[in-house]
Amino acid sequence: MNPPIYNSSTYAFESVESMPRWDYARSGNPTRDFLERQIAQLEHGTRGFAFASGLAAIHAVLSIFKPGDRIVVGSNVYGGTYSQFNEHFTRWGLVSQPVDTNDYEALEAAISGVGVEDGASEPAKAVYFETLTNPLLQVNDVAAIARIAHKYGAIVIVDNTFVTPYLQQPLDLGADIVLHSATKYLAGHSDVIAGLAVVRDDKLGERVYYAQNRLGGILPPAESDVSRRLACVSNVSKATPSPLRTGCLTTRSSRPSTIRASKAVASPATPRRGSKASAACSASKWSKASTRRKSSTTCTCSGSPSASERSKASPNCRVV
Repeated sequence: MNPPIYNSSTYAFESVESMPRWDYARSGNPTRDFLERQIAQLEHGTRGFAFASGLAAIHAVLSIFKPGDRIVVGSNVYGGTYSQFNEHFTRWGLVSQPVDTNDYEALEAAISGVGVEDGASEPAKAVYFETLTNPLLQVNDVAAIARIAHKYGAIVIVDNTFVTPYLQQPLDLGADIVLHSATKYLAGHSDVIAGLAVVRDDKLGERVYYAQNRLGGILPPAESDVSRRLACVSNVSKATPSPLRTGCLTTRSSRPSTIRASKAVASPATPRRGSKASAACSASKWSKASTRRKSSTTCTCSGSPSASERSKASPNCRVV
């Protein structure tokens, strides 16, 4: 099942008094909503948000703070992030303080406000860092940093772009907000620019949604549809809830295609029937597959079986 691409800018109202779920596409779009629910499930969060780029997602999240708020920032972060902190938000009174996030004593001192150069004594409002930094690939311990930050009431914002939810869900380790440049590993094919954010609780969700809706850096429907394929690649683990899997079945992975009971769609990377790269399915594999329960019959085949082999296969198996 593939969700439609809704290109509508406005939606029908049954009456003047009605308050429909969808009214104006900047405030919400069904195609974008599908992607936002998808990334929220992958990151184990309560609410997801899709933006026109990774920097747009970062901008929206940083916009929830007010002038005078201090944010401790990992000293090794993406250049665009550094620019937002030091060249844009400083003009609006947001204070950023760089620190080595692998030096926990220095990190705690910065978050607590002890020894801050400008004499600030109040704890920082947030700490911002990347799970695996871009481009130097410094590894950060999300759980350790989150414990220190929460000790002083700071919000933990994590850029999980290079790790992806396939390898780590920072919200499970104590983070409050997770960010992605979906342009990179989540979309994975250099065919879309997109940013994503996921929050731990609804209170933060309302603040991020306000920034998304009022600043307007939303991801358009067509780009949302391209990005939603992220759940069709190897990012979906066995623990992923089934409602997420049923909405996105096509996989562009180079792994051999496994077909489940006529529900999945074969990978475009799988060789076509009769191609030199394909190998015929053996009769023994077909026979073994056909003895399983009809609801879970599994056939793995990228070849061209003979008529006799076909006759021994379960009717639920398909050749790709």
